[in-house]
Amino acid sequence: MDPHARGRPGNAYTVRSVYFDSPGLICYHAKQNGAPVREKYRVRTYEPGSAPIFLERKARQGQLYRKEKAWLGDAGLGCLAARDGLGSPAAAGCPSVVQRLLYRMDRQSFVPTVLIAYEREAYVEWADQDTVRITLDRNLRAQAAPRLEEIHDEEDLRPLLTHGAILEVKFSDVVPWTLRELTRRFPLLRRACSKYAASIEHVVLNSATTKGVGVHAQLL
Repeated sequence: MDPHARGRPGNAYTVRSVYFDSPGLICYHAKQNGAPVREKYRVRTYEPGSAPIFLERKARQGQLYRKEKAWLGDAGLGCLAARDGLGSPAAAGCPSVVQRLLYRMDRQSFVPTVLIAYEREAYVEWADQDTVRITLDRNLRAQAAPRLEEIHDEEDLRPLLTHGAILEVKFSDVVPWTLRELTRRFPLLRRACSKYAASIEHVVLNSATTKGVGVHAQLL
């Protein structure tokens, strides 16, 4: 079991993320259109009061994925919320992921677009040549146009997934034998399962033709 989850109710911890996007939802449409090169930015934290706060960038180029992260802290979160230092020489001393987001905020008007929260049950196996991580995410909920300082607020979050869980299996080299065996025994399909896209559709775009969230298991 992930040591961060051990001993907590349900052996799970809460994940909270504020995602950034442009007014035209550049990141969302790149994801939905299957753009081979795309990226997204988020501020992520966990339990209120003691958990660290990170700024993360997830980028994809073809089949290659990369994640960058930088510790923000309360001071950095406040500066980001106020958009202090945009285009100023002071930004040159920031980690590259912070500089990239500041550039997007300046050039493409990136703003906090959606707050997503859920409870995560996580397991880790340290193999000889790879690390396999399995997560079960439950009680997915979201809120449109949050302020960064509202990252721990629950009042305006709308439930998107109240039954079942989102299963993710993450690895860097060889597909784990267990995953191959499960795929063989059961007709499992590789399906996209983006919490960000689902949240945009149901709390930002607020599609009147969709009831509930079409969440599918994804084999990563």
